[in-house]
Amino acid sequence: MILLCNYGGDDRYINEIETKQQIIKLCKNKFVAVIVNAKTENNRQTDIEISKFLTNNDIKNKLYDLYEKDDSWQQADVIYFGGGSPLRLMNAIVENGYSDFNWGQKDIIGQSAGGMILFDKFCDCPDEKYNSPELKITDFKVYNGLGIIHNKKVFTPHYNTLTSRIYGRTYLNFLEQNQLDSLNLNDYEYLLY
Repeated sequence: MILLCNYGGDDRYINEIETKQQIIKLCKNKFVAVIVNAKTENNRQTDIEISKFLTNNDIKNKLYDLYEKDDSWQQADVIYFGGGSPLRLMNAIVENGYSDFNWGQKDIIGQSAGGMILFDKFCDCPDEKYNSPELKITDFKVYNGLGIIHNKKVFTPHYNTLTSRIYGRTYLNFLEQNQLDSLNLNDYEYLLY
């Protein structure tokens, strides 16, 4: 099973009640590997909050940085890809040789950016351009995702709040200019596959 969400187990977002119930249901009596590579090393508070949420609900879990070469995450029952930069997360997967891992044998939670990479394609811009006032449509590109969810659409989390940020407005313009169909998920919603 695959669960796509926006904020997931991050307890700082109290309105995510239904999503949290789905996460607990999916993860109960299972071991969860929380992959932290969508965030920079000094900005992993969301991943820590996810781990606390799981622990507080009696769900065994561990945070994993794919660059640390600890392959024990592959034994987990559930892989939890947190939010942040889909490009940074996908680069960590590719650079560490995990692109060909049999992802389809695991339950997966894709939170925001973590959900974007589960599709055949995703769109993003380099970190240094993210929310820069100079961000342009040409900074965005279409990248290959893991292809776990085969869909001609790209996944767009936080759809209802995207226009409030430079990144979001430019992202939406990029989709329109390139005639890319999008599977949109509003804040506090989730999708199951």
